[in-house]
Amino acid sequence: MKLPPSVQRLFYRYHAGRLDTDRDAALIIPTVMEEGSLDDWEWLFSTYGWESLAAWVAAHASQLSPPMERFWTLETEDSTAASFRTLFQTMLMATIIALVLSSTKLVQHMLCFPETLGLIMAAQLLIGRYTGYRLMELLRFREFLNQPPEQHPWALDSEL
Repeated sequence: MKLPPSVQRLFYRYHAGRLDTDRDAALIIPTVMEEGSLDDWEWLFSTYGWESLAAWVAAHASQLSPPMERFWTLETEDSTAASFRTLFQTMLMATIIALVLSSTKLVQHMLCFPETLGLIMAAQLLIGRYTGYRLMELLRFREFLNQPPEQHPWALDSEL
């Protein structure tokens, strides 16, 4: 099946008229998820179905940018309401941060005293709202963490 003209605009780097929804699904799905509008997403769901898109997200979400990966993972694992709630909260926090940082006195203070950023990070860690890549780092380095200290190549004799 060919792409509708409303979705073809997302594929400006390709010959959009030649794309086929079955043959080129590996290109179409991430592009529409990443760059599409709500109407494009409706087309995507009506074309591929909820189950196949949820399976694609579970297997290939890393092809998306981190914010979109988080959005679609929430969408498939929780619900639409949960993903839009998270999106709204993110937009609200970004707006609040932009308003706070528009204060010239605060910006001057942070330029004069950069350790303030360290205090802000410490506060985020204490509050527990920092989500960064902590869990991913634990997964990436799990084999390294399970090694006894004497097997670490960088360990000094004095540390053992």
